[in-house]
Amino acid sequence: MTAPLNDNVPALGASREADAPDAVPWVLRLSVVIPLGIVLFYASLRTGFFLDDFSQSLMVEGRFPALRGPTNLYDFVEPSSHALLAPRGLLPWWFHPDLQIRFFRPLASALLYADHRLFGHAPLPFHLHSLLWWVLAIFSVRGLLLRSFSPRQAALATAIFALSPCHSLPLAWIANREALLAITFGTLGLSAHRSLLDGGRFKHAALAALAFFFALLGGGEYGLAFFGYVLASLVVRSASPKRRAAGIFAFLIPASVYMGARTALHYGAAGSGFYADPLREPLTFLRSAPFRFVAQLSDGWLTIGSVSFQTTAERWGLVAIVLMAAMVVARPIRDALRSLPERQREEATRLLLGSLFALVPTLAVVPAMRLLGASMVGIALTSAVVIERAWLPREGAAKLDPLASGAALLLGFAQLVHGPGTSFLEARHHRAAAQDFADRVDVLAKAKDPKGGRALVVVRGSPLVYFAPFALEVRGAPATSWTVLSQSGRVLLLRTGERSIDLVTARTGALYPAGERNLYRDDTRPFKVGDVLPGPGIKVTVLEMNDIGPWRIRVDFDENPEEMLWVADTYKEMVEIALPPIGKGLPID
Repeated sequence: MTAPLNDNVPALGASREADAPDAVPWVLRLSVVIPLGIVLFYASLRTGFFLDDFSQSLMVEGRFPALRGPTNLYDFVEPSSHALLAPRGLLPWWFHPDLQIRFFRPLASALLYADHRLFGHAPLPFHLHSLLWWVLAIFSVRGLLLRSFSPRQAALATAIFALSPCHSLPLAWIANREALLAITFGTLGLSAHRSLLDGGRFKHAALAALAFFFALLGGGEYGLAFFGYVLASLVVRSASPKRRAAGIFAFLIPASVYMGARTALHYGAAGSGFYADPLREPLTFLRSAPFRFVAQLSDGWLTIGSVSFQTTAERWGLVAIVLMAAMVVARPIRDALRSLPERQREEATRLLLGSLFALVPTLAVVPAMRLLGASMVGIALTSAVVIERAWLPREGAAKLDPLASGAALLLGFAQLVHGPGTSFLEARHHRAAAQDFADRVDVLAKAKDPKGGRALVVVRGSPLVYFAPFALEVRGAPATSWTVLSQSGRVLLLRTGERSIDLVTARTGALYPAGERNLYRDDTRPFKVGDVLPGPGIKVTVLEMNDIGPWRIRVDFDENPEEMLWVADTYKEMVEIALPPIGKGLPID
């Protein structure tokens, strides 16, 4: 049960050991925090359809090449659909023959299906629905924290959680709403789990299992992260072995049902550099896990945004930053937790450890703040305890040493200044990115090839270009044909024949992204010089290779390329280009 908006009233079941109701500063009341969050995330709420939103819209309308229903809108590609997607250019010529990207999220899918049926192509109602789940997640987190901590501690932690940049993309990207569903049901499950450990009855185990099951059905892999908090109860021995075992089974039983269904229905990811399914590709997962763990720590605790650290040198720099921050905050966190009453100390320790364990399922994908919803529950509480101890000390408390004050300053700045500021900027960035994509699609929608159709050849595409044919279809301006030739930086187009061209990039690069930036191909089956690959109306021959991939290819067209519309998706805009004469070349940035 959740407490009312009056933050001075403890929730039903709040700990008797919690401090006497400390005054909650007005700025931390939910009546302030929620409107403030709406202001910070406002740009997210005004974002148009983006990324997978277009393909899911087509799935609901029955216009996606492969048949999809209400519960499988997260089935993007599987081997059986290659023959439907590849000839339409919806998969690039370099896609992995075993490529699969399917996520088992039936509850989130059903809600999206209903939204698309009700609201069509108007994005605002979708965003308001996502906002509702954000509010429910806030109340759910607050209810969990009020069970063991003082109103002021819970209010500060809830504010940190509510304004975290981890919510920016789930609020802007409609298809990512599952993250908010997972948080809402996952924290409800943790509340029931806490009751079970505190001496609750069978009904609390059943409620925990039910809530965790909904977290998995709604959030899929996001819901698995909450097992980290359940697992932490084995380390923090605050209950009898029997109750801890019951708490573990309260998660394992629904998780086993979920994973059994997921396996039986062949869900998961394969052949993609972006995803590393630990069940299918354990070695790939383990290779990428160490840096991803560090990156997620920086995103959650420091709100840095690890996505901008791409080169090896930059990544080592990020590791150094995280290590230095850890040296600053480790002892103050330990001392802050030790200063709490026993029950609070046990619960705070469990939430801290759980926030670390909860990162493990997120390591299957490229690091991003949107993955941190589950971990932010423990991060927010730990940060709040450290900050409150330094900034709002109890009467008679000993003066803190400089390191503790410095740790509070670091976490206070990261979570109360930089974090909300990042939320505001990220929301604006997502809206701008969606608008930029819409502008590029608008260019394609208005363009015509020499025959009056829309046979499009994209010489160089950005990472978002693969969503363009779905967006064109939603707009009612479908491409007659769609071919993407490369996704790299600068390329040189050489006209080698009436129906053939060569594409060349730097000898040290490749014509498509390498490693984890490649959504459509991992590095398990590298190409060889001389490989011939079919594409939509084309045949691609690999001419030159390096350790990354092909840097020179020949493209032979089935039809006259002069009768197609040639475009380049440059860093600034989508532009039409003229195919050069035979024997000539055209550099494209």
